[in-house]
Amino acid sequence: MVLAVVAMMVSPAIQAQLTKKPDNTRGSRNVVVEEDEKVKIFGTVLSYTQSGRAVVKIDFDEIVHRISPDKSAAKLCLDLQNYRYSSLGEALNVLSTHGWTPDMAWTSEDNRNGTITHMVISKEIDKLMPVFPWKEKQGEKDGEDAKYSGKSARKIR
Repeated sequence: MVLAVVAMMVSPAIQAQLTKKPDNTRGSRNVVVEEDEKVKIFGTVLSYTQSGRAVVKIDFDEIVHRISPDKSAAKLCLDLQNYRYSSLGEALNVLSTHGWTPDMAWTSEDNRNGTITHMVISKEIDKLMPVFPWKEKQGEKDGEDAKYSGKSARKIR
């Protein structure tokens, strides 16, 4: 009988200990897994005919060279921009071999050059460095260094 009473008293205490959270959780570790999503950089392609020959211009904004941590990618953008392409097809094939894809295209009419084909191109890259152009302009206006961009303010004349 004494054994039954002791067993009944111990049983709720064991159940309470199993459901109770430990007081000291400082040693427990939470693991957060982040998925790496690729980001895009953009450029433009213009194609038209001038004096009977095809003109293809690829343009990347100056900011692309600052936001890309991979300096070889920034150099490649300059090389792609400075090369003289013989046709739009050649330009698109070269861009494709380097991972660039057209996102959007449209045409417009010009009195001098006829029909102009415009394209927005993009490339997925692993990461970008953040840039704050509005803070740089504020730094230029104030005449002090632009603290957040890592670039000193410059005067425009």
